[in-house]
Amino acid sequence: MPRRKPTEVIVQRIELGDWERDQLGDAVKYAALAAGAGTLAAGAGVAVAGVGTWFTLRKLYGWKDEVADAFDKVTNGLGAEVIFGKGTYTDADGNEVQNPFAGIPVVGSLFGSGIMIGQRFNPFSGGAE
Repeated sequence: MPRRKPTEVIVQRIELGDWERDQLGDAVKYAALAAGAGTLAAGAGVAVAGVGTWFTLRKLYGWKDEVADAFDKVTNGLGAEVIFGKGTYTDADGNEVQNPFAGIPVVGSLFGSGIMIGQRFNPFSGGAE
């Protein structure tokens, strides 16, 4: 059955004072912080699980060599260094710097790149321009 049109509309409004606004502002900040922390924790958990899986499969099945060979084949010999990084880098002074993350996909390569970039722009090294 259809309803009748209202004859009267009542608007109710809640007004907050300065104290209430301050209290509400803190609650909103903490809620946003809690939501962000949950997302960050979930992302860290996925990253840890991925690295753990990689180490397990690498240890059990020797996946590093298979992936490196496949990458070499696809890139016409560019080298697995792009994915895995080298174990040792030589800086501008001729010193050898060890890459502790060599062999870990992407992380090893990025860490190795960081070593070389850091050596190139190090004002205390002979490689600085």
